[in-house]
Amino acid sequence: MVAIKKILVPIDFSDTSKQVLDLGRTIADACGASLHVMHVIGYPLATAQTTDQQQRDACARLDGLLDSTDRDRRHGTTSCEVGTPANEIVDYAKEHGTDLIVMGTHWHGPTFHMATGSIAESVLGLAPCAVLAMKGAGAAASASAPDPVPAPSKV
Repeated sequence: MVAIKKILVPIDFSDTSKQVLDLGRTIADACGASLHVMHVIGYPLATAQTTDQQQRDACARLDGLLDSTDRDRRHGTTSCEVGTPANEIVDYAKEHGTDLIVMGTHWHGPTFHMATGSIAESVLGLAPCAVLAMKGAGAAASASAPDPVPAPSKV
């Protein structure tokens, strides 16, 4: 039997990530697990000073997402990192003995996905633990929508 004691919830501050945080809370409560919330700032093209301010702002936003139940009963923590999102998530999970990563995924169409990849898919392939990826409400609606990048026409 797999024991889930530490849950990591990566947050990008989208509507989907708010839903994922609620799911992470539910699973933490059901398993008696601790809840760890993180945000990754992608490598910036700006100065280190701008990055430092972005990191402080993101940490403040994360702290605001945790309520007293998160901090007291779920032993909630926050972490703000700078780097490649998938790598930072996987590194955090390895370093902290995470048992489950609960994260959101966005759907942008197959062409976009082939060109850019998916953070959730990368984490799934590299993570040292189980990964639960949740589609947001917007992703479900766009799954039936046409690909935003049309396929080349045959002449």
